[in-house]
Amino acid sequence: MGFLNKKPVIRQEGFHPLELNEDNVRAIFNRCLATDDTKNLTAPILFALKNGYSEDSKPIVFDKDKITANSATIEYLFAQLHDVHTSKGFIAPMSVTIKYDKSTWTQSKGIILEFLHLGYAAHLFNAFSRVEHDSKAVLFPINPALSPKDPAFPAWWETHQKEWEDLAKAYENR
Repeated sequence: MGFLNKKPVIRQEGFHPLELNEDNVRAIFNRCLATDDTKNLTAPILFALKNGYSEDSKPIVFDKDKITANSATIEYLFAQLHDVHTSKGFIAPMSVTIKYDKSTWTQSKGIILEFLHLGYAAHLFNAFSRVEHDSKAVLFPINPALSPKDPAFPAWWETHQKEWEDLAKAYENR
């Protein structure tokens, strides 16, 4: 970081980790929604009839290119979940409210569904399956991450920054 007119100049290039919170999820969700100009669409169905639900859930239509461009950030948000840190290998809709430090980042069902749609569109887990009364989805491998607001983040980031920057580059090259 350098200085310009005695103010710090923050590096703009590269991957920037975000804290898992409602504002960040909503911002990425809105950024990735399809518009009238979108040419490459994706419309994930989280809860499908073929997976034990009474009907298909309403899909959200995203701009596939914007999902790809934001996939590393979406994955980083999911990497802060308790289920990722405990290596359970699956998630349930309500378990995505619990962060690795066991704090609850949201109670909003709308935000939870937005977050789940982003994760599914970014191919971080398979569609939810209903077994008896439980809904679960198998998580694909995600490296656990810390919130940038965690006191342990600076030392952790020093060790893990390259892997997240490499992941972001890999998504860019898809």
